Amino acid sequence: MGGLPTIKGLDELTELVERRPGLYLRYSKGPDADEGKPSVDYESGLELPGLSVTVLDTVDDSVVEQAREHYEKAFDAGRDSTG
Repeated sequence: MGGLPTIKGLDELTELVERRPGLYLRYSKGPDADEGKPSVDYESGLELPGLSVTVLDTVDDSVVEQAREHYEKAFDAGRDSTG
């Protein structure tokens, strides 16, 4: 995978975003797991073009809540977090 950071906690995420605002955050098992799989909108179930990401400029309560919500939807639904 080389070069793609793995974020394992809020402190790491905050530090990374402070260094690099405008960061694209994707919840995924990595490029190999994403290859050939579409992103899916959790609300509608529609397939989306490209890969879904969250753009982070700051880490505040709304970003934390958005990250938590996306994580829970992806993993609690039994998905491999490709959506």
